[in-house]
Amino acid sequence: MRNDYYIDSIYAGSYYDDKPTDEEITWESSRYPIFQPEVIPKGDDLGAEMSLNQEKVIESLLKHQKYIDGKGDNEVLVGLKFYLVDGGSPGREEEKKAYELASGQFLLTNIDEGLELVNKHIPKYGIPEPFMKNEKLEKEALKLMRNYARNQGWKEKYHKAIITSDYNVKRSFAGLITGRTIIFALVGEWPDGRWTSQFFKTYQTYKGNDKYGPLRYDGTGKQRDVWGGALE
Repeated sequence: MRNDYYIDSIYAGSYYDDKPTDEEITWESSRYPIFQPEVIPKGDDLGAEMSLNQEKVIESLLKHQKYIDGKGDNEVLVGLKFYLVDGGSPGREEEKKAYELASGQFLLTNIDEGLELVNKHIPKYGIPEPFMKNEKLEKEALKLMRNYARNQGWKEKYHKAIITSDYNVKRSFAGLITGRTIIFALVGEWPDGRWTSQFFKTYQTYKGNDKYGPLRYDGTGKQRDVWGGALE
């Protein structure tokens, strides 16, 4: 499949994908440019990076930054076209027969502010989206990890705890519930102004009658730079 990108109808580049999914060949699913990362950590993959469409749109904007700066209205119309390429036809990739599957446009505003952030090397990871909301548990996790970080001598200061997994119930060999784990992302600010998001596993001991004890630290996951400006 070939993806073509346009800035105000100006051709800005193409990308070839050898193994597109069914969702990728419809305008409805591709038009967002899918900026959201994954929420739940899966093994060593602690979240999707910036989506391909997002990367290509930003590349196109940077490639035509002089044109955008000269417009003055800080708005551009981004166009996307998706083609199925006939791999059996002769010639180079760009010369092969292609059949349009979907196309569309969306308006980007405040381009000057957005490109300024990109040019400042804003991290490509965003602050994780919550798997679920539980204000009491989030406050407990924030207090727990602030104390843990202070005791460990860490330099970052945590501002927010985000639940990024469901409960994982633990059982004994006899099948009895012993406790449960839940993963949080802690968003912290460093003395140099950098922001990070780090995953922590916590544990609650089962007390019986569907009740669990307080959270306790149970492990540290990966840390990644994030854009603190997105923190509410």
